[in-house]
Amino acid sequence: MPKKASRRWSIITALLALIACVTGCSAPSGAGSAGTQSKRIVGFLPSSSYAYLVDYVNAAKAEAKARGYELTVYENNFDQSVEDQQVQQVVASGDRPAGFLFWPSNPQAAVNSTRQLSRIAPVVQLNAQVLPEAKNYVKAFAGPDDVTVGRIAGEMAIRARTEAVAGGRLAKGAPGNLIELAFPEVYTPGAARTQGFADATKDAPFTVLRKEFVGTDANSGFAAANTLIPQYRARGLDFIYVHNAELAVGVVRALRQNGLVPGKDVTVIVGDGNGGKALLANGEVYSAVVQSANIDGTLAVRSMVQYLETAKVQPGRSDAVAQETMPAYTSTPPYEATFLPLVGVTAKDASSLKLWGFDFEHLLS
Repeated sequence: MPKKASRRWSIITALLALIACVTGCSAPSGAGSAGTQSKRIVGFLPSSSYAYLVDYVNAAKAEAKARGYELTVYENNFDQSVEDQQVQQVVASGDRPAGFLFWPSNPQAAVNSTRQLSRIAPVVQLNAQVLPEAKNYVKAFAGPDDVTVGRIAGEMAIRARTEAVAGGRLAKGAPGNLIELAFPEVYTPGAARTQGFADATKDAPFTVLRKEFVGTDANSGFAAANTLIPQYRARGLDFIYVHNAELAVGVVRALRQNGLVPGKDVTVIVGDGNGGKALLANGEVYSAVVQSANIDGTLAVRSMVQYLETAKVQPGRSDAVAQETMPAYTSTPPYEATFLPLVGVTAKDASSLKLWGFDFEHLLS
């Protein structure tokens, strides 16, 4: 080949190689890099048939819009197999959003879905804290610290026991008999709420008659309580600790059906109080933990957008401050884990509660 032609061919080859590198050698979508041009976030969440999720999604969409993004949501009704199928469909579709908000129903079983999503865009995990085996696939976590939910519930239970002794319903020095209705065993927030409650009451423990793994809704609470109350009533049933207020709705109904007065004969202590505002207001539930869906959804989107804007994560955890006004958004790297503010509330102090610009009526769903 003549020298001139050879030289021309070398230049052409180099240009082709450069073009190939620009189009094919750039960082893969799985690198989870910020700076993507997409302005859409995809969320995998449970069901909007739960009041909490309605407010959560509304708050998340509002925050996304305020930050210049659009949020698309897939619902799975707390069914991990359905969520896995949805992930497969999104992966196969070639959809390339800016990032994913991922709420696993079964964190252990969801690791593979998390891995697949992370190959496409950054993942912020919600609600259930990140397991060690999923850590490499998740940029950050945003949601409640369920150990703290349980700890606050335990502190409220001790307060209720003190009042029961003062009112003559419980003998002085009696530990009080308690049944715990917990989230399903595969749902890790339930184990954390059990641990937090036990930690808070370890120096003056209750007598736990039974711990029962149930569901997350009122029907599950009613079915379990309606079976257990007749079994343990003769031994003296003083307290029922339930992991959320949806369960408490069923428990209160079961107490009434068995001839017991909630709040008088048996004290009901609740983890997060969403779905139980009326029961708290009328005294049928003694206390609940304010875990605000509005704040939760806002923090989830803020963590995602902060990562997209900075491509960095700060090590450790950040506990959002329980203040009256909503903190302003800052374009700084999110922490590995950001926890929403949590406070305990009874009917006596509900009317004066204000958190992040929301009053009691709007803090609980």
